[in-house]
Formats: sequence, C-alpha cells, structure tokens
Amino acid sequence: YIDELNVSLARMQSLKEGIEKLKEAGKKTVAYVKYPTLGRYYLACAADEIIVPPSSSFSLIIGLFREILFYRDALEKVGIEFENIQISPYKSAFDTFDKDGMTPEFTAQLDWLLDEQFDMLTQGIAEGRNMAQEEIISIFDKTPLELTEAQQYGLIDHLLYEDELEEFFFPKPKDGEKKRPRDR
Repeated sequence: YIDELNVSLARMQSLKEGIEKLKEAGKKTVAYVKYPTLGRYYLACAADEIIVPPSSSFSLIIGLFREILFYRDALEKVGIEFENIQISPYKSAFDTFDKDGMTPEFTAQLDWLLDEQFDMLTQGIAEGRNMAQEEIISIFDKTPLELTEAQQYGLIDHLLYEDELEEFFFPKPKDGEKKRPRDR
C-alpha cells in the first residue's frame, strides 16, 4: 500500500531495492497506489503488479525541478556578510549565501543532476514494467491519461477500489472449496 509517501529519492531507491529483494526471494509483490505521483509510481513499479482505484488519475508530471533560495540580500538586511572562498566555479554549495542568482556553472551542475535523476526514475519505471525507457518517456509525454489508457499501455495492471482487494486476493471459494489466496 503506497500512499502518503513523502521521502527522499535515496530513501525511495532503498525501498525499491527492498521490494526487489522480496521478489528475488520468490515472494509475489503487489502495489496498491491511491494517487500515483512520480515517486510513488516509481516505487510501485518494483512490484509484480500495480493496482490503482478507478477513481484515481494517471497524470504523472514527468519532470523534475529544484527551487533554489538565495539569502545574500536577506543576510545583508540584518547586517551579516557571508564570506565564501570558491576554489572552482562548479563548487557552488555556498552560492546561495553570497550570490543573488544562479551562475551558469551552478545552472549546468543542477541541470546535470536533474537529468541524472530523470534518467534513473524513467529507467527504473521501464525496467519494472518490462518496457524500453524511450517507450515510457513517450507514453508519459501523453499524460494525463485515462486509467483505462494507462492500463492498455501496461502502466498499471488492475483498477480496484480498496474494499475490493480482499475479494481480489482471496476469491470466494466455489462450492466445496476452501478459501485460499489467489493463484497468481
């Protein structure tokens, strides 16, 4: 059950690896995602199957951004002057304290980082859904999608409400049969 997940990308990767270890141990994994955001969907793709409620939407915003705040002017207003000895224009960790905007080098570093994260996310999703990364990106460029479209593209497996999960996993036995987990 993947919901209300608000963790870092590194933590998301660790959780994904945990799901993959369960699969390697022969366990069947199923992710139920009420509201598939990019991060939740990335994690869900580690599972064997993905279930989304029919009332949800598949409108992943497949893009990344960073918001950078610069503090130089605020520090000056309270009488604080920040000194920074910069050994390289690409060493920009403290630029937010002594500059009032992004340098071209800072922008280049940030773009590189976001491109790497985008690549990691789309590659992980593609591997989880047994698709090519380019195919995933192409489909995501068409979002928002109707859930039935997402299902047709192979992005999700089942459309079920939460109260339907028990019947899905433990179907009612036919006459004379014992109730048992769904054979998958």
